[in-house]
Amino acid sequence: MNDFEEYYEPSELEEALNEFKDGIYKMLNKDISQQLEDQSSKIIKLERQITQKNDRISELRIEARKALKEGEQKERDRIIGKTKHGDIAYIITNQRKEKECTFCKDGKVTGLNGEEVICPQCRGNGTKTYWEREIQESTIKKISIYLESSAYGFRIENRYYYVDGNGDDITIYTEKEEAEKHL
Repeated sequence: MNDFEEYYEPSELEEALNEFKDGIYKMLNKDISQQLEDQSSKIIKLERQITQKNDRISELRIEARKALKEGEQKERDRIIGKTKHGDIAYIITNQRKEKECTFCKDGKVTGLNGEEVICPQCRGNGTKTYWEREIQESTIKKISIYLESSAYGFRIENRYYYVDGNGDDITIYTEKEEAEKHL
């Protein structure tokens, strides 16, 4: 082989084809790079949106838990009332009182014929008994709730509060001012 056989000079057509190929490769590389860049930007935007949506989902879950707790508390309050065991309550009681009889002295009065007789007002006691309504501060010792169930759920039939030895069907007040209104 001689030196001339190894050397090959491309023709103008081959050079034009090579330039055309290089141009297409450059154009494709540029286009693909732009598409990759666009897709990367879209991915970053979508990741941000996903993060925002996840944050919103977390917020909604917190709100839902809070609403559920509030709903549970409202239902609990509806069933047992806002008054709890150990709370201070005010009740209205009837207290037996005695005062000195204004009609007699020491249970005796002078009758029509001058004799001492038993006083008809105090019946000889010298004092007159009467009942006075008073507000008494108490502590709730027990709450009994009676429910009636039906096909539609249940309803509260009765709620009884027991306070310091009083119980059954008494009315309790959570504020002293409220009890004073009902004296």
